[in-house]
Parts: sequence; structure tokens; C-alpha cells
Amino acid sequence: MTAPSLGRPDPGPSGQVLTADAVESTRASAGTFGGKAAREKARLLRENSTRVIKDARVLLAYHDCLLFMLAYPETVALRAQADGELRRLAGAARRLAGRKRDELAFEGSGVAWSRSRAAFSFPVARWLVDRYPDHVEFERFGEGAESLDSILALCLPEIEETILTKGTSGELLDVLSSQAGRSRLGWLIDAVNGMPGSEKLRDHVYGSLRVQIVVRPGDGEMSRTFGRGLPHEPFVHREGLIRHVDPLAIMSEALPRRRTLARAERVRLVEAARGLLAVLGRETEPISLCQPEGVEYLELGRGVAISLYWMPPGRRLPLDSHVGFVLFKNAMPVAYGGGGPFLSLCRIGVNIFEAYRGGESAYLFRQVLRV
Repeated sequence: MTAPSLGRPDPGPSGQVLTADAVESTRASAGTFGGKAAREKARLLRENSTRVIKDARVLLAYHDCLLFMLAYPETVALRAQADGELRRLAGAARRLAGRKRDELAFEGSGVAWSRSRAAFSFPVARWLVDRYPDHVEFERFGEGAESLDSILALCLPEIEETILTKGTSGELLDVLSSQAGRSRLGWLIDAVNGMPGSEKLRDHVYGSLRVQIVVRPGDGEMSRTFGRGLPHEPFVHREGLIRHVDPLAIMSEALPRRRTLARAERVRLVEAARGLLAVLGRETEPISLCQPEGVEYLELGRGVAISLYWMPPGRRLPLDSHVGFVLFKNAMPVAYGGGGPFLSLCRIGVNIFEAYRGGESAYLFRQVLRV
């Protein structure tokens, strides 16, 4: 995972501390446009950039404020200013995340240098081990899990009975992974992956272990801080935000042609979606199971794009085909969800990430319905 350049490190030169009130003022200003609004936002960001970030909760609030400004910039210069502050903030997050008193505040936030805990499905756990082996680790077997020795009897072609019956599941995993020179999680994934039978059976066997995984995104693209979609020219909101929409007018617009994607772009979109959900301890079946060839991408205007994730034919439901999606605004992943199209109907769910609420949520939802 390549670490982004963090720019000028925290603390700022003035020695003043960034306060919750300062962040609240910046967040209020971020949603205003026109007149002197752009100058006021630039002034607040300049002042904030000179202040030390000492409190984890202030950092998290400022982090989401900056994400909003990257998704809804009024000018190109303001977007660059917010991006610079976000990179400085990542340096402060690294320092604060190492303090025990701030550890819980960062837990599950998905911010750079945070950590998350979750029990993932086998496809996601396997992908995490393959793609980010240094950023995930086995924590424990969950309550009510099957014993590891009973699972290994199904997974391994030969294993000594005396080894299988000694100690707890955790102790057995320690011994076997150590002997193989693998991480505990890596060894477990290899064992289940080598099990004969269908992928659905492997899913079930792994799920019965209730494996709890710790994810540490560092300052890479798996974090909410630096996760992005496909790059393109940013849309700037010189005329402000669309607050009121005509649903039928938007939904009746013809869709643009699907963008032709290179394989690397398809892989990037799968990884952006899975990684983002993983650091938040979430997953959806279409995104978890989608292969790069099952990705579609449409650019809908005003910096909005949608990536669709189709499940492989062998894993689809017998009637409706559950399709996942991620919405991007200026390459920022602002929402995710899914739809179940069947005949002339489609059941749809949309989750706008909290950092981006107060923007053009109604307009974004209508674009989902349009697609």
C-alpha cells in the first residue's frame, strides 16, 4: 500500500490548538456558496492550518468537514486547500491514534491510522489477506464458533489426531500457522481455500468459525481519508448546491453511454468499494462477490458517477439480480447501496455517508433511481 505524501506535518506553526468551535464554523461555512462564501472558506482553512490538532474527536469532525469540501468545492483553489489540510490531518491522526486515550475514539471510523474490527464473509477475508496482508490480522474466534479441529478435519488432506485434539482453537491456530511460516489469518484462509467442494461450502465452513478480524488501513487508499474512485476533472459548485429537484425530470433523462473501462480501472473500482466498506466493518454481497468483469461505470454529470457491481451468474438469486453500487462525487465515495431489479420493479436502498449529508443528497438519490 503506497502512502500518500502528507505535506506539511502537524503541528501548525502558530502553536494554537484547533478547537471544536473552529471546526463547527468551518463545517457551517462549507455548505454556503456565492458572494463572499468562497473567501470565508479559504480564510477558515488558512487559520485552521496553523493550529495544532490535539483532540481525536475534533480531528474526526474536521476530517469529515474536509471530505465534504472535496466533494462539493466552490473553486479549484478551495479543493486544493482542503486536500492539503486532509494530508496534514493524516499526520496528526497517526500521532493521536498511538495514544491509548484516543484509541477508542478512532475505532471503526475508517480514518487514516484507525482500526476496525469485524467478522467478514470468506470472499472479503480472502481478498483482504491477498490484497492487504500487512494491514489485517486475526483477533479471535467469536462466541459460538465451531472448534477449529473439527473444521480442519474437512480442510486438510492429512493431519495427526494428536495435534488436532490438543489445546484450544486459538492455540492450535498458533501452532499450525507458526509451523507454516504464515500469519494466523493467512494460514486459516489458505486452509479453507484448499478445502474440496463449492465456494458456497467454503463460505459456510469459514462462517462457522466466526473469525474476528482487525483492519488497520494506515494512510493508504483503503482508509476513508484517501479512498477515491476514478480520477476526472473536478466539478466546482460556482452556482451552489441543488437543494430542490424535480424527480420525474431527472429520472426521465436518457442515461449516458457506459464508460469503457480498462481492467485496471475495474479492479480499482472493486477495491475502492470493498476497502471502504471493510474499514467501516460493513459489506454487501454484490460488492463482496463481484469480479472486475462484472463492473459497470456511468458518469452522470455535475461530478457524479456511479459504479455498478453485478454478482457472478453462479451466485445470483434465482429471480431478481441483486446489484450493488457506489456513488462518487468528484471521485469521493459519497454513498453505497443496492437494488433488486425484477420485471418492471426495483427495490432500492441507499446509504449516504455521514460526512456528505447536507450536500446534494436528494439529487444523488434521484440519480440512483434514474440509473
